[in-house]
Amino acid sequence: SVIKLIAMTKKLSDDKIVVMVSPRLIKNESMLSGVNGVFNACLVRGDATGDVLMYGKGAGSLATASAVVGDVIDCASYDNDRKFFGWSDKKDGYLEDYLECETALYIRTTGADKVAIEKAFGSVQYLERENQPADEIAFVTPTAKENDLRVKLCDLSRLVPGMNVLGIIRTSDY
Repeated sequence: SVIKLIAMTKKLSDDKIVVMVSPRLIKNESMLSGVNGVFNACLVRGDATGDVLMYGKGAGSLATASAVVGDVIDCASYDNDRKFFGWSDKKDGYLEDYLECETALYIRTTGADKVAIEKAFGSVQYLERENQPADEIAFVTPTAKENDLRVKLCDLSRLVPGMNVLGIIRTSDY
């Protein structure tokens, strides 16, 4: 798995969307896992098409300079007729709280035990790494609303005094 900075938007209904930017744990099999360096990608998931990836240079000095010069030329090309872009008016509340989105969390802890973790989260996937400290446990939670997972993590912390959370990161299925 790799960690990537992901900007995500998802339509939940005709009048609700969720928008978020966060680091995410991405599986090596994902098309996004190989996007590196000055390259950016946009993955669109469609009901009929499945995953479609658009990929190209989008960062770094040359790509940024090219985009800025293109914008300046575009602005200069319109003497009396300007293009304006913006957001359309939406009703208050069209943005859903990201904590209400479903995700799985990768959590690294010390001072916890598997019995307590499974009592809090149910069935989890444990991960191990080379040279992992003996008291460190890393696991991936089941998929649930993020708010519910964070409540369970607080419950686990109360259940296991002295437990330290070393890191939390969202996981993705794309």
